[in-house]
Amino acid sequence: MTFIATNQTIVGRDADLSEFRSAFESSISDGPRCIIASGEAGVGKTRLITEFCNSLKPEATVAVGQCLDVGSLAAAYSPIIGILRELVRVNGAENSMGDAGPGSTALATLLPELGQHAELNEEFGAARLHESIATLLETMSRRTPLVVVIEDLHWIDSASLNVLVFLLRTITSGRILFILSYRSDDVTRRHPLRSFLAEANRMRNISSHRVERLSKDQVYDLVAQLTGNFQSNILRDSVYQRSEGVPFFVEELVRLDEAEPDTELPDTLRDLLLARYERLSPETQHTLRALSVSGTPVSHRALRYVLPQAEAELNAQLREAIDNSIIVVADDTYMFRHALAREATTTDLLPGESRHFHQQYAEYFESSSSPEKYTAEIAHHWFSNGNAEKAFPWMLAAMRQAHSSYAYGSEAALGEQALELWEDIEDAAEKAQLSRIDLFRQTASAHSNAGNSERALTLLSILDVEQASLDPQERARLFRDKALYLAGLGRDGGEELHQRALELVPPGVDDEFRAGLLGDMASRQMIYGNYKQSLMLANLSLEIAVKIGSRRDESFGTNIRALSLVSTGSLVEGLESLRRSEETAGDDLRALQKLCVNGSDVYNNLGDYERAYELATSGLQVIRRFGIERSHGAILSSNAVEPLLSLGRWDEAERFLTRGKLFDIPRFGVYLLLNEARLKLWRGDASAALGIVSQNDHRVRALSRQEPQTLYLAAGILAQIHLELGNLAEAWSETIILQDESSLDLVVYALPFAAIAARVMAAVRQHNGETPQAVIADEASIRSLEDRIEAILVASVWLPMSSLWSAIARAELSDASAPGARAAAWQKALVEAKTPVAPAIALPYCLIRLAHSLVANGDRDAATDALREALTLSETLGSGLLADSCLSFAQRAGLTLTAQKTSRSSGAFHPLTDREHQVLRLLTEGLTNKQIAEKLFMSSKTASVHVSAILRKLDVSTRTQAATAATERGLI
Repeated sequence: MTFIATNQTIVGRDADLSEFRSAFESSISDGPRCIIASGEAGVGKTRLITEFCNSLKPEATVAVGQCLDVGSLAAAYSPIIGILRELVRVNGAENSMGDAGPGSTALATLLPELGQHAELNEEFGAARLHESIATLLETMSRRTPLVVVIEDLHWIDSASLNVLVFLLRTITSGRILFILSYRSDDVTRRHPLRSFLAEANRMRNISSHRVERLSKDQVYDLVAQLTGNFQSNILRDSVYQRSEGVPFFVEELVRLDEAEPDTELPDTLRDLLLARYERLSPETQHTLRALSVSGTPVSHRALRYVLPQAEAELNAQLREAIDNSIIVVADDTYMFRHALAREATTTDLLPGESRHFHQQYAEYFESSSSPEKYTAEIAHHWFSNGNAEKAFPWMLAAMRQAHSSYAYGSEAALGEQALELWEDIEDAAEKAQLSRIDLFRQTASAHSNAGNSERALTLLSILDVEQASLDPQERARLFRDKALYLAGLGRDGGEELHQRALELVPPGVDDEFRAGLLGDMASRQMIYGNYKQSLMLANLSLEIAVKIGSRRDESFGTNIRALSLVSTGSLVEGLESLRRSEETAGDDLRALQKLCVNGSDVYNNLGDYERAYELATSGLQVIRRFGIERSHGAILSSNAVEPLLSLGRWDEAERFLTRGKLFDIPRFGVYLLLNEARLKLWRGDASAALGIVSQNDHRVRALSRQEPQTLYLAAGILAQIHLELGNLAEAWSETIILQDESSLDLVVYALPFAAIAARVMAAVRQHNGETPQAVIADEASIRSLEDRIEAILVASVWLPMSSLWSAIARAELSDASAPGARAAAWQKALVEAKTPVAPAIALPYCLIRLAHSLVANGDRDAATDALREALTLSETLGSGLLADSCLSFAQRAGLTLTAQKTSRSSGAFHPLTDREHQVLRLLTEGLTNKQIAEKLFMSSKTASVHVSAILRKLDVSTRTQAATAATERGLI
C-alpha cells in the first residue's frame, strides 16, 4: 500500500499522534506494543497513521499491509505478503532468510521469489510459516525499530488473521510497534473480527484507540487550510453541519463547493460521494466504474485490457480522475483515494456492465504468462460474472493453492463455494478430478485445520446423511475423520466411530490405513486411561507397521505400548519399548515429538525427574530446529516444568512457564496453567493460584473429560489451595473423584492425590469434632474415602514412588492416633522424603508435620530442630507457603527458631538462589516488599520470605546492611 500524498498539516490529531508516539517509544524501551485504531469510515484513520509513520523516518522501518475488499473468494495473506515484501526490500533476500530462523524456507510459501519452500505436512506447515515470520520481525527489530501496519482489518482474510494473532501472542522481544485499523461501523455483532478484538482486549501490551470526529473549531481549521480562506464564512458552518466532523466528508464538500460554488450541496452521503464523480466526463466515469469492479489496485496493463481504447484516451481519462482527487497512482497501479468513493462508484454499475467488467478481468488474468498466480482472482471474477462453469475449476485450483500455503480458512471457503456449484456443473467429478465425497472431506479437513472442527463435523454429518451407500473404505475414512473432529471438540462418540471404521477395513485390504487407525484408537484409549485396551490396540498396530515397513507407525505403536505397559506395572518391558520407539523415530518430527512428550511423562511418573527434564528439553530442541517451537512448545514446556518443580529448581520452572504460556495451544496450555497455579500456591499466594484455575475452569473441565490425568492434577491443586484458604468443604468436594472405580486403574495419577485426599480427610474429621452443627461429611463418607485411599495405596505398590506417598498418606491418616504413633508415622514419611523420587517440597513439608506431632508428644527441642531445618529448606526453595507455616506454628507453639549466627569474619556464606539474586538487586534499589513483588510478579508474602532468606544468608539484620554486604561481596 502507498500512503496518500498530501502537503496539508494534519488537523485536530495532536493527542492521537502523541499517544502513537508514546506507544512507539514504549516498544523501544519495554518491548513489543500494539495499537488497534478504530473509527467510522472517513474519520481519518489512514491519514493519522500515514502522518505518524512519516514522522518516524528514518528512525524506524515501516511495513504496511492492506486488507482488500474482494469478497469470500479473496486470495489469502494479502496484508502479510505486503508487509513481508517491504521487509525483504529493506533487508535483502539473503539477510531476510537468515533472520527468519530455522523455518525460513517457509517464507517462500508466500514469497516465491525467495526460492523453493520446504514441504511440511499440514500439521506443521502453518506453524513453521507463522514462526518464521515472527522470528524475522524480532531479529530485524534488534537492528532498527519496526512499525508494522495493517489497514482495514474488517476485510482481513482468515489466514492473515491467524498470522496476526500468532504474532501478537508470541512475539515478546524486539522493538516492534503494531498498528491495526478497522472501520468500527463495519464490524457487526457477528463479524469474525469480533472474537479477535475480544481476545486482544485481554492481551498485555495491546491498547485500543478510538479516532474521533473533528470538533467544530477543528473543522473550521481544516476548511481554512483547504480553501486558503482563514476568515469565518457561511461555507464553514454549512460544511460542519453536513459533514458532522468527518474529515473525508469535509474535504469532499469543500472540493465540491470550490468546483461549483453556486450549487446546493448534497444532503445524502451517497449523493455527496457521487457528486464529483458525476462532474467528470462520461468516458472517465466509465473508466472509474471499470476500476471499481476490481476491489484491488489495478495495473495499467490490466486496465488497458479491460478498456480496449487508444492509449491517449485512457491516459486522459485517468488524468482527469487523478486531478479531481478520486484516484491515486501507486507504482504501476491505480486505486481509489478512499474506499468510500469506490463503494459509491460501484453502486452506479448496471448489472450487465458489472458482469462484463468481471469477465474482462478474468480473461486478462487467464491470458497472463503465469495465471496460476491469480487463481483466486480468476475464480472471483468468473463467479461474479455468473459463469459457474468457468469459475468452478479455478475455485478448485485456488483451493489447492490455499492448502499448499496453509491458508486453511480460505481453502474451506473456496471448498464450500465449489460444493454449492457442484450440481450446476456438467461432469463435475471429471472436471474436478475428484468425487463430491472427496471434496466434502477436503473441505471439512480444511475447516478442522483452520480450527473450526464444529463446521467440519457439520459437513461430514451432511455427507453421512446423503451417502448411505458409500464404498466401505470411503465410509471408513468418513468415520475416522468424524472421530477426530469429535475429539477436537472434546465430545464423546469417537470410540464407536473408530470401531465402525475398523470393521469396514478388514486385514489385508488397506493395511496402511488400518495401522494408522489402530494407532489412533490406541492413543485415545491410553489418554482415557484404559491401558489394557490401549496395549492390545498398540500391539495390533505395531504388528501391521512392522509388516508394511512404516517406521512412523512403528514408533507410534511402541511409544503407546511403552506408556501402557509402564502404567500397568510392567516397568522393565515398558522402558525397553520406549527405547525401541526412540530407535524407530529416526528424523520423523511427529514421531520425535510424541516420543519426547510421552517419554518425559513416563519418567516423571516414575520419579526420574532428571531424565524427564532431559527428554522434554530435547523435544524442545527438536521442534526449535524445525522452526515450530512457538506453536508446539506448550506441552513440552509443561513437561519440563513438572520435573523442575520436583527437583526444587523453581526459578527455572518459572522461566519455562513464562515462555510456554506464550506458545499456548488451547488444549495443552491447560497443563501450564495448572502448574503455574501450583507454583503460585507453593510460593505462598493461594488466592492467585485459585484465580488462575477458576478463570480457566472451562478449559480444565473440557480437557478433563478427555484426559483423566488432568482431573487428578487439577483436583489435587484445588484441594491444596482450598485447604490453605480455609475452604474445607470445597477441598472435600475435590476428593470425590477417588470414589470412581477408574482410580484403581489410574494409580499413577491417583496415588499422589490420595496423599492430598488423606490430609483433607483428616482436616474434615477434626472439623466435624469441633462443631457438630457444621459437619462437612458424615462418618460413613469419611470411612468410604479412607477405604478407597487404602485400596489405591495397595494397588500402587509397584510404583517407585509408592513408599513415599503411602507413608505420607498414612501419616496424614494418623492424626487421630496417639501423639507417639503420629510422630512415628511422620518419622517414617520423613525417611521416604529424603529418597531421590521425592519432590523437593516433600522434605520441608514432612519436617513441619513431624514438628506438629513432636510438640503434641512433648518433645519441644526435637520439634524446634525439625522446624529450623524446614524453614531453611523452605527459604532455599522459595516456598512462602511452607516458610510461613513454619513461622506461624513456631509462634503458636512458643518455639524459638533463631539459630546462633555465624560470624561474618568466619567467611561462612550460603549461596543465593537465582530468585534471591533478583530480589537482592531490587532490595538494594530501596524497593519495598510490595514493589519487589510487583516487579517480579509474585505475592508480597513470597517477597518477604525471599528477603528474610537473604538477610539470614548474608548474616545481617536490616535491609540496609544487606545492600552494603551485597556490594562488598560483589553479589550485584
